[in-house]
Amino acid sequence: MPSALYSFSFAQNKEWTKTYPSSSEIKAYADKVATEYNIPARTTFRTEVVRAEWNNENSRWVVYLRNRDSGHEYTHDCKILFNASGLLVDPNIPQYPGQERFEGVTMHSARWDHSVSLEGKKVAVIGNGCGLFFIASRTYGPN
Repeated sequence: MPSALYSFSFAQNKEWTKTYPSSSEIKAYADKVATEYNIPARTTFRTEVVRAEWNNENSRWVVYLRNRDSGHEYTHDCKILFNASGLLVDPNIPQYPGQERFEGVTMHSARWDHSVSLEGKKVAVIGNGCGLFFIASRTYGPN
């Protein structure tokens, strides 16, 4: 997508190096904006919302949370609660005939495995938007 579509309305980026920037340039811009607004210090990752309840006594939400790594559960009170999980939080892994015979690596873009090298390998992308990637198990020559 064109770089202008990645700019936040409140933090326009006039320093894009090209119309279609690399993922690292887009990430650097997003990280810069997040830092300017002190978002990292107020963000918790690898945590799921178990449930949320409205407390009439103090007019606040009580959010019940669970750390996905440790299982530790805790609560957080807040005045405003909004859901920003997105529609594609859990990847849809398609089933297809012959799937059990594929000898390479498969991964979904939502669960990318950075330890897998794509160098010299043939890669097939199935789907649109967030795709399922098939990576051949052996390397191929230059053609």
